[in-house]
Amino acid sequence: MGLSIMKSKNLTNIFPQYMLDNHDRGRLAERLKLQLKKNETQNDMQLEAEFMSIARGLVTYGASFFDVDVFTKKKCGLLESRNT
Repeated sequence: MGLSIMKSKNLTNIFPQYMLDNHDRGRLAERLKLQLKKNETQNDMQLEAEFMSIARGLVTYGASFFDVDVFTKKKCGLLESRNT
């Protein structure tokens, strides 16, 4: 996406709705333009290094999220049987 077509209306394709609802769209567009301009001069290796630097700073870096089924066993009175 070129800088010339970066319009507030195009932000809905880039940012999640909660950000658009809670931030000024004009400021979001300007910040995005600045980042795009900065990144135009970086090669893929530089961009990957920057991405990894940011990712490693996240609390959840390296974590995987998945659904699990949790089964619990009903206590079978094990303590009671030890005392007898």
